[in-house]
Amino acid sequence: WIPKYNGRYRGPRGSVRMKIKLSIIFFYTIFIGCDKIFDTKPSNNNNLFVVEAEMDGNKVVTSLNVTISWDEIMVDKFSHYLVEKRNLGSTWSIMKKIENKILTKLNDKIFDDVNVDYRVGVFDESGNVRWAQTTLEVPPTTYVFVPDEYSKIISAYNSHVIDDGDTVLVNPGQYDEYLLLSNKNVTIQAVEGFEQTTINGYPNSLYATLRIFNGSVEGFTVRSGHSDENGGGVYLNRTGRLKNCFITENIAEKNGGGVYLTGEASLYNNIFEANISGGNGLNLFIYNASGSIINNTFVSNADTSRKANIYFTGNNEGLNFQNNIVFGSDPGFAALGKENIAGVNVKYSLMDSIFYLQCSPIRRQVYCDSTIAFMDSTNIVNNPLFVGFNNGNDYFDYSVQSGSPCLHAGNPNEVYFNKDGSRNTMGFTGGPNAR
Repeated sequence: WIPKYNGRYRGPRGSVRMKIKLSIIFFYTIFIGCDKIFDTKPSNNNNLFVVEAEMDGNKVVTSLNVTISWDEIMVDKFSHYLVEKRNLGSTWSIMKKIENKILTKLNDKIFDDVNVDYRVGVFDESGNVRWAQTTLEVPPTTYVFVPDEYSKIISAYNSHVIDDGDTVLVNPGQYDEYLLLSNKNVTIQAVEGFEQTTINGYPNSLYATLRIFNGSVEGFTVRSGHSDENGGGVYLNRTGRLKNCFITENIAEKNGGGVYLTGEASLYNNIFEANISGGNGLNLFIYNASGSIINNTFVSNADTSRKANIYFTGNNEGLNFQNNIVFGSDPGFAALGKENIAGVNVKYSLMDSIFYLQCSPIRRQVYCDSTIAFMDSTNIVNNPLFVGFNNGNDYFDYSVQSGSPCLHAGNPNEVYFNKDGSRNTMGFTGGPNAR
């Protein structure tokens, strides 16, 4: 046998040289090559190992599918791929170990609107690994719809994608459920307003239909709540807010047939009508409150048995009560004592009856006239002249007529101006927060 070497044929001496070279290559392969690791760091573009993550959609509602894919990479003595993930601030967790080298995709599902890191490691049999990583940037979900995306309001509120500052938008309909809003600053908003969107309470319930400790509920009718405790329709505490709602036909066995208000909670542009309490405060019971009650309409047309439309107790210093209409009950206001209204700012409001103090030391339903303790020269005692059924409505319209004493009679400060830039109108239609 005569090997070919450099384009020429050599004799036996050349054959010896070739055998020596082949022996050296064989020795290197057996004794060195078997322990040599593969390159774990890319040295040029041909060695790049890329991972990609792609969402199946652009908004996380309840969940969203994600596909993770990566380049197939040639590795001697391939062992497996290892796919891991982590959310912001968390540690890596293993998703799957893949021993099929041609499988370069994996599906995942995310349940929150936060960015997710994915990484894929390719291992050889000696445990050497090269990693590639990518970040899936998930657009924040700032709103969801009920019932289109969630069947219940409370389910939408409790979902992982709804965070502080987000909104739950509720389409028209009747919703039979309780809401406890406590740990998120979220807005629950009826898209078409209280005429078309109602939250119905249940009879003989332990708690109010709405319990709001944080965030805001806007644009609903809240009807038929019946609580064994305080607050038939709404229990409002801490920094909770109620706006542009119609609170009607609710019952509290204790106090606050419509709303029990305490803490820094606030009421803006609501209507309260025909609520009943076993204790006091037919439409509103106020206890240790320091928030705002601005541009609301309180109407009581039930047999009140000398129960007040609005009742004060506790320390309410700093409470801001302005631009409201209180109508249809005698008394319109009551308090356990003068200390309960000390420091309360009641101005630019219409009342159809005087204020009373419940002055019996044994707290019986005995009242004494204390008009001067509460009235301010900016308040008026008169008939508000509601529109009523005059426009052919099938419901009573609590807007005021053009000749109403409430029209443009609210606080003249520009912070209270109506949306059209005019002076504030008392009642639920006035001010910057009106619909």
